[in-house]
Amino acid sequence: MNFVNNFSQPVTLAMGATSLALTLPDGEYRLTLTDSATAGTAWEIVGAVVSGGTATLERGLEGTTDQLWSSGSVIYCALTAGLLQAMFARLLPAGGTAGQLLAKASDTDFDVTWIDAAGGQSFGGASSGRLFVAYTDTTDSVRKAAVIDLVTGDLVVVDAWESLLTNLLPGVLGYSAAEGMVAAFPPNGTSLQLFADPGFAGFTSSTAVSAGSGAAWKADGSVVLAVKDGTYIKPFNFDPLAAPPLQLALGGDGSMPSVSPSAMPIFSPDGTYLYVPTTSGINRYNGSTFAFIDNLLDEDINQFALSADGAAAAVRSYNFGTFEESIRIIDTSNWSVLATFSGYDQPSVGGDMTVRMAFNPVNFQQLAVAVQSNLDGVAVSCVILDFASPGTDIRISPATDYDASAWAGQQVAWSPGGDRLYIACSVGLHAYSSADWSYVGTLANIESGTPITLP
Repeated sequence: MNFVNNFSQPVTLAMGATSLALTLPDGEYRLTLTDSATAGTAWEIVGAVVSGGTATLERGLEGTTDQLWSSGSVIYCALTAGLLQAMFARLLPAGGTAGQLLAKASDTDFDVTWIDAAGGQSFGGASSGRLFVAYTDTTDSVRKAAVIDLVTGDLVVVDAWESLLTNLLPGVLGYSAAEGMVAAFPPNGTSLQLFADPGFAGFTSSTAVSAGSGAAWKADGSVVLAVKDGTYIKPFNFDPLAAPPLQLALGGDGSMPSVSPSAMPIFSPDGTYLYVPTTSGINRYNGSTFAFIDNLLDEDINQFALSADGAAAAVRSYNFGTFEESIRIIDTSNWSVLATFSGYDQPSVGGDMTVRMAFNPVNFQQLAVAVQSNLDGVAVSCVILDFASPGTDIRISPATDYDASAWAGQQVAWSPGGDRLYIACSVGLHAYSSADWSYVGTLANIESGTPITLP
């Protein structure tokens, strides 16, 4: 259906006539006839298919009647009740029940229908061999959170996190392997909350921050960052034996001055540096005093990952001159470029505070990048970049039960041994073998009290 602003044309039209000369571009229109341009007393709505200045008309639409339109009449383009109802029907079909979602029924435009919300899980916060998941327990229909150990396959249900859940996801999580602690920021909360392993029962919280977006630990567990997307970073010294265990590391409100992260900050493995991706490069800070050291890679950093040994970094950046995005592998000893991969303008990075790229913890030359796009016409869920072979990649197509429209909590995570790559979304945790990138299987459902089997 075509629309045009301020179109009005004098017209005379016999009853039953189905052809009319109109000064409109070719296309399909819904038009209105009336007996006066200023004080109309009668109207008729018509459909018009214009080709070469001549319209083929469908008369008497939307409850109006086919009439004679004599001298003084006009035809004009305006929204009608029938058009609006048709538009709403396309966008929001009738029916549905509370809690259902709108989904594409086919590849045809506007073919949508109501479906039940996924009762499955949403993944996020993979760290140190742990993957965090929010799910609906079908036994009591309560949203719950859990931790999956990617080594053993053990599942720890965390009832204490129920109050943190909003929609599908818990707050963005960070795991300290040294302290066995999870730091969580509830999406609508105001405090940084810590949970202790095993069992991840509530441990402590701090009200010294406003609502946040993410948390990151220093490798030795001595510092945890409270991060708000694009606004501030607040470092906390952490000592489980102190009172209180969490204390702001800086004066005042604890915020690092003039620090606005564009992606999740990361400590170097030895804790010497804190790297903060920004829209103007990566700011490097002293990992203990948080004093500014220098700026690296003067460009807009959209995503950032660090290898387990800290020797390599991956950056996804945007070039304002060429309007292109690229992923580069950086040697952190001198911040020189080891490899550049272009043509990945659609990596799905989700929220700025969520990791979407991850190095293989054993083979540091391999970087897994979550994508949500077609590359060269083929649907892809993940790309493996090997910076030993720049310009080449391994593309992992979605598993058969993969649903790109249900992408909440998308995450790529490696098993600690690097033999499995897990690609997570709200319909399941898909496993691939890093030996040949073959599809191994899917963990599709999680139930409280039921053992899980990792593929």
